[in-house]
Amino acid sequence: MDPIDRPDFVAQSIDVEAAVRRALNERTDLDIAKKSMASNDVTLKFLSDQLKPQADFNVSYIPQGVGGTELFRDTSILGSPISRTENLGISNAFSTLLHNQYPQWTAQVNFSYPLGTSVQEANVARARVQLTQVQAQVKQIELQVATDVTNAAVTVESNGERVQAAQAARELAEKQLEAEQSKFEVGMSTNYNVIQSQRDLATAQNNELQAILNYRKSLVELERLQQTTLQNLNITVLTAGVGGGGTPVRTTAGQ
Repeated sequence: MDPIDRPDFVAQSIDVEAAVRRALNERTDLDIAKKSMASNDVTLKFLSDQLKPQADFNVSYIPQGVGGTELFRDTSILGSPISRTENLGISNAFSTLLHNQYPQWTAQVNFSYPLGTSVQEANVARARVQLTQVQAQVKQIELQVATDVTNAAVTVESNGERVQAAQAARELAEKQLEAEQSKFEVGMSTNYNVIQSQRDLATAQNNELQAILNYRKSLVELERLQQTTLQNLNITVLTAGVGGGGTPVRTTAGQ
């Protein structure tokens, strides 16, 4: 049997270092792990800031309008007799407001320092440990990615060599069949030898076809390992909670 369509074989040169670099830049699982590490780093900085003293300075400026009854005294001494009064209507209130005759300034300074920060310190320590763990997980994923891509590249090269060996075996089987047929035509061989040579050629052709398919599969696997994977990461991400002294809240990425 001779298949109508045979898969083409074109040996590809594999740059292992470039493939590893691409995987480290484009792998989805590694990107998720790095984002988780960045998120945990932000959480650690936020929780660490809660241990620092805090000073707030607030200034406000408010224009006011004056209305109602205005009192006049003969002297500026407090408690002196009232000499006369004058009723100021709402128009006077709007006028003094628009002309900004009675502005009010206020300034306020607030200073706070956390006392008894055992809970906050525990949260910071917990976040620091978690960040260290995630950093180690990222390094582990990077190492695994480099190992997987390198092994896949080696598999591609090995399968390419198997294809070349299978092609050489098929070419040898073709020559052997031609030789047996030539010998049979002059009575120096038998039908059995010709049929056996035909079987050997069919086996060699099947082996070549399987080798080419394996080579193509290994190329696809190498491409997949450079881009994404469905592996569960099981990486814990910390976010600062709104209550309980900023207790971190755990979420899990990649699941």
